[in-house]
Amino acid sequence: MRTLQFLIGFLLILIGGFSLITYTFHLNNELIHHLWFLCVLIPGLYFEMNYFQTKKNPGQLVPGGILTVIGLLFCFEILTEWHYSSYTWPVYLLAVAFGLLQLYSYDHKDKGLLIPITILCFISLLFYVQLFISSSLLLAICLIIIGLYILFQKR
Repeated sequence: MRTLQFLIGFLLILIGGFSLITYTFHLNNELIHHLWFLCVLIPGLYFEMNYFQTKKNPGQLVPGGILTVIGLLFCFEILTEWHYSSYTWPVYLLAVAFGLLQLYSYDHKDKGLLIPITILCFISLLFYVQLFISSSLLLAICLIIIGLYILFQKR
C-alpha cells in the first residue's frame, strides 16, 4: 500500500511539475496535451487498488470503476484524436454501470443494485443500436421483440 501511494504521489508531482515548467516558460505543452487523461485514470486506479489491497469499504469501487473506465475512454479518444467520440459517448453510461456492478460483485450482492445496472446498460445499448440503425427501424424491432415476449411469456 505504501509503495502504491508513493508511486501515485510521485507521478502526480512529476506531471504537475512538468506542467508548471511548461506553463512558466511557455514551452510546447504537447506532452501534457496527451497525458491529461491520467488526471482521471490515476484517481480511479487508486480507488480500485485501495479496495483490493485492504478489502475494506467496497464503496470505493463505484468511483474507482467510473473514473477508471472514463480515464481509459479518454486515453482511447486521445490516441484516435477524438475521431470516434460520436460513437463512444454511451460508454459514459456504461462507466456508471461498471462501478455499480463492481459494488454488487464485491459487496453483499444487494439485488437492488441490479436495477440501475440493468437500466444503464439497456439505455446504453439502445443508444449504440440507434447510432447504426435508423430510429423507425429500431422502433419496429423493439415493438416486435416486446410483442413476442408478451405472446410467449409463461402465465
